[in-house]
Amino acid sequence: MGSAGDSSLLLSNIVDSSLRPCPAGQLAGPLIGYLYASSGSKNCQSFGILLKRFVKELNADGLKLQVVYVSADTHPKAFEATLKARNWFGYEFGPHEKLIAHFEKQFQFDREKFPQMLVIESTTGNLVTRHAVEYISGEGTYRLLEFPWRPNLEIALRKMYTKGMACENFAIYFADKDSKSLNFALASLSKALGPLKLRVFLVPMDQRIYVLKQWLDVLDVEWAFISPEDLERKFMLIDAFSAPRHPKLVITDKDLNVVNPDAAEDLGKDVEGKYFPWVSEEWLNLRTTLESSLSQTPGKRNTFSRLSSG
Repeated sequence: MGSAGDSSLLLSNIVDSSLRPCPAGQLAGPLIGYLYASSGSKNCQSFGILLKRFVKELNADGLKLQVVYVSADTHPKAFEATLKARNWFGYEFGPHEKLIAHFEKQFQFDREKFPQMLVIESTTGNLVTRHAVEYISGEGTYRLLEFPWRPNLEIALRKMYTKGMACENFAIYFADKDSKSLNFALASLSKALGPLKLRVFLVPMDQRIYVLKQWLDVLDVEWAFISPEDLERKFMLIDAFSAPRHPKLVITDKDLNVVNPDAAEDLGKDVEGKYFPWVSEEWLNLRTTLESSLSQTPGKRNTFSRLSSG
Protein backbone atom coordinates (compact mmCIF):
# COMPACT_ATOMS: atom_id res chain seq x y z
CA MET A 1 0.00 0.00 0.00
CA GLY A 2 1.35 3.41 -0.98
CA SER A 3 4.44 2.27 -2.89
CA ALA A 4 6.16 4.45 -5.46
CA GLY A 5 4.40 2.64 -8.27
CA ASP A 6 0.91 2.94 -6.76
CA SER A 7 -1.38 4.52 -9.36
CA SER A 8 -3.55 5.96 -6.57
CA LEU A 9 -0.77 8.30 -5.41
CA LEU A 10 -1.01 11.90 -6.54
CA LEU A 11 1.39 14.82 -6.34
CA SER A 12 0.55 18.51 -6.42
CA ASN A 13 2.12 20.37 -9.34
CA ILE A 14 3.27 23.70 -7.93
CA VAL A 15 3.62 25.21 -11.41
CA ASP A 16 -0.04 25.07 -12.45
CA SER A 17 -1.67 23.82 -9.17
CA SER A 18 -2.84 20.64 -10.86
CA LEU A 19 -2.76 17.14 -9.43
CA ARG A 20 -0.81 14.54 -11.34
CA PRO A 21 0.08 10.87 -10.79
CA CYS A 22 3.13 10.41 -8.63
CA PRO A 23 6.15 9.60 -10.86
CA ALA A 24 7.89 6.29 -10.17
CA GLY A 25 10.72 6.78 -7.72
CA GLN A 26 9.39 10.01 -6.21
CA LEU A 27 8.18 8.26 -3.06
CA ALA A 28 11.49 6.67 -2.20
CA GLY A 29 12.19 7.57 1.42
CA PRO A 30 12.80 4.91 4.09
CA LEU A 31 9.69 5.93 6.03
CA ILE A 32 6.24 7.13 4.97
CA GLY A 33 3.95 9.13 7.21
CA TYR A 34 0.30 8.59 6.27
CA LEU A 35 -1.46 11.71 7.53
CA TYR A 36 -5.20 11.28 8.02
CA ALA A 37 -6.81 14.69 8.39
CA SER A 38 -9.81 16.84 7.55
CA SER A 39 -9.58 20.19 5.77
CA GLY A 40 -12.40 21.57 7.93
CA SER A 41 -10.70 20.82 11.26
CA LYS A 42 -8.73 23.63 12.91
CA ASN A 43 -6.64 21.06 14.76
CA CYS A 44 -5.77 19.41 11.44
CA GLN A 45 -4.92 22.75 9.87
CA SER A 46 -2.64 23.69 12.78
CA PHE A 47 -0.93 20.32 12.74
CA GLY A 48 -0.45 20.54 8.97
CA ILE A 49 1.57 23.73 9.39
CA LEU A 50 3.62 22.16 12.18
CA LEU A 51 4.18 18.97 10.18
CA LYS A 52 5.42 20.84 7.12
CA ARG A 53 8.05 22.63 9.22
CA PHE A 54 9.01 19.42 11.03
CA VAL A 55 9.53 17.46 7.80
CA LYS A 56 11.57 20.27 6.25
CA GLU A 57 13.92 20.36 9.23
CA LEU A 58 14.06 16.57 9.53
CA ASN A 59 15.00 16.06 5.86
CA ALA A 60 17.50 18.94 5.73
CA ASP A 61 20.50 16.58 5.78
CA GLY A 62 18.94 13.68 3.89
CA LEU A 63 15.56 12.15 3.07
CA LYS A 64 14.12 10.42 6.13
CA LEU A 65 10.34 10.88 5.97
CA GLN A 66 7.78 11.58 3.25
CA VAL A 67 4.16 12.47 3.92
CA VAL A 68 1.16 11.01 2.10
CA TYR A 69 -2.11 12.83 2.76
CA VAL A 70 -5.19 10.63 3.28
CA SER A 71 -8.38 12.68 3.39
CA ALA A 72 -10.94 12.40 6.19
CA ASP A 73 -13.25 14.70 4.20
CA THR A 74 -16.50 13.60 2.59
CA HIS A 75 -15.94 15.47 -0.69
CA PRO A 76 -13.04 15.22 -3.17
CA LYS A 77 -12.89 19.01 -3.66
CA ALA A 78 -11.74 19.47 -0.06
CA PHE A 79 -9.06 16.81 -0.53
CA GLU A 80 -7.80 18.44 -3.73
CA ALA A 81 -7.67 21.92 -2.17
CA THR A 82 -5.66 20.67 0.81
CA LEU A 83 -3.23 18.73 -1.32
CA LYS A 84 -2.57 21.69 -3.59
CA ALA A 85 -2.05 24.02 -0.65
CA ARG A 86 0.43 21.73 1.10
CA ASN A 87 2.21 20.33 -1.98
CA TRP A 88 2.24 16.87 -0.39
CA PHE A 89 1.86 13.44 -1.85
CA GLY A 90 -1.77 12.40 -1.59
CA TYR A 91 -3.79 9.21 -1.81
CA GLU A 92 -6.50 9.69 -4.43
CA PHE A 93 -10.01 10.31 -3.15
CA GLY A 94 -12.10 7.16 -3.64
CA PRO A 95 -9.30 4.55 -3.63
CA HIS A 96 -8.27 6.01 -0.27
CA GLU A 97 -11.17 4.06 1.30
CA LYS A 98 -9.33 0.81 0.55
CA LEU A 99 -6.22 2.20 2.19
CA ILE A 100 -8.16 3.19 5.32
CA ALA A 101 -9.77 -0.26 5.44
CA HIS A 102 -6.29 -1.80 5.20
CA PHE A 103 -5.09 0.36 8.11
CA GLU A 104 -8.13 -0.61 10.16
CA LYS A 105 -7.44 -4.30 9.62
CA GLN A 106 -3.66 -4.23 10.03
CA PHE A 107 -3.08 -1.49 12.59
CA GLN A 108 -6.39 -1.04 14.47
CA PHE A 109 -6.72 2.38 12.83
CA ASP A 110 -9.57 4.61 14.07
CA ARG A 111 -11.16 6.53 11.21
CA GLU A 112 -13.15 8.67 13.66
CA LYS A 113 -9.99 10.29 14.99
CA PHE A 114 -8.12 13.05 13.16
CA PRO A 115 -5.52 14.26 12.75
CA GLN A 116 -3.53 11.07 13.12
CA MET A 117 -0.45 9.86 11.33
CA LEU A 118 0.94 6.36 10.93
CA VAL A 119 4.66 6.07 10.25
CA ILE A 120 5.35 2.95 8.17
CA GLU A 121 8.53 1.42 6.74
CA SER A 122 8.35 1.86 2.97
CA THR A 123 10.09 -1.42 2.13
CA THR A 124 8.39 -3.77 4.58
CA GLY A 125 5.05 -2.07 5.28
CA ASN A 126 5.66 -2.54 9.02
CA LEU A 127 4.22 -0.01 11.42
CA VAL A 128 6.74 2.10 13.36
CA THR A 129 4.27 4.24 15.31
CA ARG A 130 0.65 5.35 15.20
CA HIS A 131 1.40 8.31 17.49
CA ALA A 132 3.37 10.60 15.17
CA VAL A 133 0.91 13.46 15.73
CA GLU A 134 1.50 13.35 19.47
CA TYR A 135 5.28 13.12 19.10
CA ILE A 136 5.51 15.99 16.61
CA SER A 137 3.14 18.32 18.47
CA GLY A 138 4.41 17.44 21.94
CA GLU A 139 6.25 20.75 22.43
CA GLY A 140 9.18 19.20 24.26
CA THR A 141 7.27 16.62 26.30
CA TYR A 142 7.99 13.70 23.94
CA ARG A 143 11.77 13.58 24.00
CA LEU A 144 12.69 10.18 25.41
CA LEU A 145 12.76 8.81 21.89
CA GLU A 146 14.17 10.51 18.83
CA PHE A 147 12.71 10.10 15.37
CA PRO A 148 11.49 7.64 14.14
CA TRP A 149 10.19 6.91 17.66
CA ARG A 150 10.71 3.15 17.62
CA PRO A 151 9.50 1.53 20.86
CA ASN A 152 12.12 0.82 23.50
CA LEU A 153 10.91 -1.37 26.35
CA GLU A 154 13.68 -0.48 28.77
CA ILE A 155 12.93 3.23 28.33
CA ALA A 156 9.18 2.69 28.55
CA LEU A 157 9.52 0.57 31.71
CA ARG A 158 12.18 2.68 33.41
CA LYS A 159 11.89 2.89 37.21
CA MET A 160 9.87 -0.34 37.09
CA TYR A 161 12.27 -2.73 35.39
CA THR A 162 16.03 -3.23 35.66
CA LYS A 163 18.11 -6.02 34.16
CA GLY A 164 18.68 -8.88 36.55
CA MET A 165 15.48 -8.42 38.56
CA ALA A 166 14.68 -11.56 40.53
CA CYS A 167 11.51 -12.57 38.72
CA GLU A 168 10.74 -15.34 36.24
CA ASN A 169 8.03 -13.54 34.27
CA PHE A 170 6.62 -10.07 33.80
CA ALA A 171 3.08 -9.19 32.78
CA ILE A 172 2.53 -6.00 30.79
CA TYR A 173 -1.15 -5.30 31.27
CA PHE A 174 -3.18 -2.74 29.30
CA ALA A 175 -6.47 -2.12 31.12
CA ASP A 176 -8.77 0.25 32.97
CA LYS A 177 -11.19 0.04 35.89
CA ASP A 178 -13.96 -1.30 33.63
CA SER A 179 -12.03 -4.51 32.89
CA LYS A 180 -13.27 -5.66 36.29
CA SER A 181 -13.30 -9.44 36.12
CA LEU A 182 -9.99 -9.70 34.31
CA ASN A 183 -8.45 -7.19 36.73
CA PHE A 184 -9.50 -9.34 39.69
CA ALA A 185 -8.32 -12.52 37.95
CA LEU A 186 -4.85 -11.08 37.33
CA ALA A 187 -4.70 -9.63 40.84
CA SER A 188 -5.51 -13.06 42.28
CA LEU A 189 -2.95 -14.75 40.04
CA SER A 190 -0.15 -12.30 40.88
CA LYS A 191 -0.77 -12.80 44.61
CA ALA A 192 -0.84 -16.59 44.24
CA LEU A 193 2.36 -16.77 42.20
CA GLY A 194 4.26 -14.15 44.20
CA PRO A 195 6.80 -11.52 43.05
CA LEU A 196 9.54 -14.05 42.31
CA LYS A 197 7.29 -15.76 39.77
CA LEU A 198 5.30 -12.84 38.33
CA ARG A 199 5.37 -9.06 38.48
CA VAL A 200 2.75 -6.92 36.80
CA PHE A 201 3.52 -3.69 34.95
CA LEU A 202 0.25 -1.86 34.46
CA VAL A 203 -0.37 0.41 31.48
CA PRO A 204 -3.53 2.26 32.57
CA MET A 205 -6.00 3.44 29.96
CA ASP A 206 -7.75 5.60 32.56
CA GLN A 207 -6.79 9.24 32.13
CA ARG A 208 -6.80 10.31 35.79
CA ILE A 209 -4.38 9.19 38.48
CA TYR A 210 -6.98 9.21 41.27
CA VAL A 211 -9.19 6.81 39.28
CA LEU A 212 -6.23 4.49 38.80
CA LYS A 213 -5.34 4.50 42.49
CA GLN A 214 -8.93 3.83 43.48
CA TRP A 215 -9.23 0.65 41.47
CA LEU A 216 -5.77 -0.56 42.52
CA ASP A 217 -6.89 -0.11 46.14
CA VAL A 218 -9.98 -2.20 45.43
CA LEU A 219 -7.80 -4.94 43.90
CA ASP A 220 -5.45 -4.72 46.91
CA VAL A 221 -2.31 -5.00 44.78
CA GLU A 222 0.95 -3.09 44.56
CA TRP A 223 1.48 -3.27 40.83
CA ALA A 224 4.05 -1.00 39.26
CA PHE A 225 2.29 1.34 36.85
CA ILE A 226 2.88 4.10 34.35
CA SER A 227 1.27 7.38 35.33
CA PRO A 228 -1.75 8.19 33.13
CA GLU A 229 -0.11 11.55 32.38
CA ASP A 230 3.11 9.92 31.11
CA LEU A 231 1.78 9.64 27.57
CA GLU A 232 5.07 8.98 25.82
CA ARG A 233 5.81 5.80 27.74
CA LYS A 234 2.24 4.61 27.16
CA PHE A 235 2.58 5.29 23.43
CA MET A 236 5.82 3.29 23.29
CA LEU A 237 4.21 0.25 24.88
CA ILE A 238 1.01 0.52 22.85
CA ASP A 239 3.11 0.63 19.66
CA ALA A 240 5.42 -2.15 20.84
CA PHE A 241 2.56 -4.56 21.47
CA SER A 242 -0.07 -3.27 19.01
CA ALA A 243 -2.40 -2.61 21.91
CA PRO A 244 -4.66 0.31 20.99
CA ARG A 245 -7.58 -1.59 22.48
CA HIS A 246 -7.76 -3.18 25.88
CA PRO A 247 -7.69 -5.27 27.96
CA LYS A 248 -4.51 -6.85 26.65
CA LEU A 249 -2.09 -9.01 28.63
CA VAL A 250 1.47 -9.68 27.44
CA ILE A 251 3.75 -12.12 29.28
CA THR A 252 7.54 -11.80 28.96
CA ASP A 253 10.49 -13.67 30.42
CA LYS A 254 12.95 -12.12 32.89
CA ASP A 255 14.74 -10.30 30.04
CA LEU A 256 11.52 -8.81 28.55
CA ASN A 257 11.44 -11.29 25.68
CA VAL A 258 7.78 -11.94 24.83
CA VAL A 259 6.67 -15.50 25.56
CA ASN A 260 2.90 -14.98 25.27
CA PRO A 261 1.77 -11.89 23.30
CA ASP A 262 -1.94 -12.22 24.05
CA ALA A 263 -2.50 -14.00 27.34
CA ALA A 264 -5.83 -12.46 28.44
CA GLU A 265 -7.87 -15.28 26.96
CA ASP A 266 -5.56 -17.86 28.51
CA LEU A 267 -6.05 -16.29 31.94
CA GLY A 268 -9.79 -16.41 31.32
CA LYS A 269 -9.63 -20.17 30.78
CA ASP A 270 -7.11 -20.89 33.56
CA VAL A 271 -7.77 -18.34 36.32
CA GLU A 272 -5.80 -20.38 38.86
CA GLY A 273 -2.70 -20.19 36.66
CA LYS A 274 -2.04 -23.91 36.72
CA TYR A 275 -0.53 -23.74 33.23
CA PHE A 276 0.99 -20.23 33.49
CA PRO A 277 2.46 -18.70 31.29
CA TRP A 278 0.27 -20.77 28.99
CA VAL A 279 2.80 -21.74 26.34
CA SER A 280 3.36 -25.43 27.09
CA GLU A 281 2.23 -28.06 24.61
CA GLU A 282 0.00 -29.55 27.31
CA TRP A 283 -1.83 -26.23 27.73
CA LEU A 284 -2.17 -25.59 24.00
CA ASN A 285 -3.72 -29.02 23.52
CA LEU A 286 -6.05 -28.49 26.49
CA ARG A 287 -7.08 -25.07 25.22
CA THR A 288 -7.96 -26.52 21.83
CA THR A 289 -10.10 -29.15 23.54
CA LEU A 290 -11.84 -26.51 25.68
CA GLU A 291 -12.60 -24.30 22.68
CA SER A 292 -13.94 -27.26 20.74
CA SER A 293 -16.16 -28.27 23.66
CA LEU A 294 -17.53 -24.75 24.09
CA SER A 295 -18.26 -24.34 20.39
CA GLN A 296 -20.31 -27.54 20.41
CA THR A 297 -22.35 -26.58 23.50
CA PRO A 298 -25.30 -24.33 22.50
CA GLY A 299 -25.74 -21.25 24.65
CA LYS A 300 -22.56 -21.80 26.66
CA ARG A 301 -20.37 -18.72 26.86
CA ASN A 302 -16.60 -18.69 26.78
CA THR A 303 -15.06 -17.93 30.18
CA PHE A 304 -12.99 -15.12 28.69
CA SER A 305 -16.11 -13.40 27.39
CA ARG A 306 -17.28 -13.01 30.97
CA LEU A 307 -13.89 -11.79 32.14
CA SER A 308 -13.28 -9.26 29.40
CA SER A 309 -16.75 -7.80 29.72
CA GLY A 310 -16.41 -7.34 33.47
